[in-house]
Amino acid sequence: MSTESRERAAVEDRAQRSYLPAVYGCWPAADPEAPTVLVYGYHDVQPVDPLDAWQHPPFEPTVVGEQLHGRGASDDKGQMLMHLLGVQAHLEATGAHAPAVTVKLLVEGEEESRSPHIAALLADHSDELACDAIVVTDTGMYSRDTPSMCTGMRGMADAEVVFHGADMDLHSGQFRGAVPNPVTELARMLAALHDDEGRVAIPGFYDDVREPPVAERAAFARLPFDEFDAPLAFLGVGLPDDRIHAPNEKVEIPLLHRGAEAAALLWRLLDERREELGFGS
Repeated sequence: MSTESRERAAVEDRAQRSYLPAVYGCWPAADPEAPTVLVYGYHDVQPVDPLDAWQHPPFEPTVVGEQLHGRGASDDKGQMLMHLLGVQAHLEATGAHAPAVTVKLLVEGEEESRSPHIAALLADHSDELACDAIVVTDTGMYSRDTPSMCTGMRGMADAEVVFHGADMDLHSGQFRGAVPNPVTELARMLAALHDDEGRVAIPGFYDDVREPPVAERAAFARLPFDEFDAPLAFLGVGLPDDRIHAPNEKVEIPLLHRGAEAAALLWRLLDERREELGFGS
């Protein structure tokens, strides 16, 4: 295959990937030997439904008091803007005409749908996105008066667990508790995921997790926590009884934070497949 044919095939292959548009920008440093920093963010948002609950059009930025309201203002457009403002402040403070490091921006459009094509996007544009360090913008501040810098983030791992009961529908009055019930086993498994002190009880879960040092935990304890009280009250829940970690510390440590959602999803799926799984009538 000729070079021209390979290039044409590569272009056609990229076109077939059909990922949503991403935004890229690069501002080279004055020093060509300076390191390159890639700032990652995204421009897509969660759906705006219910639309009638909005007090102003969701995609028209509206100033309310000292805040800018609009879909994605805090997740993740505002964070991207802060990096640009940081570069602006750096240039104004130094009087330079280019940043001290080469700054690249990647603003993708599929983060809220779990970035199904991010691997293809990176592969297609590996040269443009080459860098020495990556800064993720999807972080926050504990309060408007507390400058915050995120130095680490949790990853995510998914697992699908299938519970199978009898091969046919069973009458609950006839078989009662003699036949194992998938829902009961599911509940037993979910209850065993954490111990009484809130730690994940899966063997080996913490093997590669660094325990936060005393100074780091003390820094967490000094952070303002009032910002979380209002959302918890709005949701109708209280703070968890955890004798090991403070509530704001639990936001950062590795844990199984989607257990309730997983349970609800599994329950719905099990209910939809009652006959297939052999639930009693």
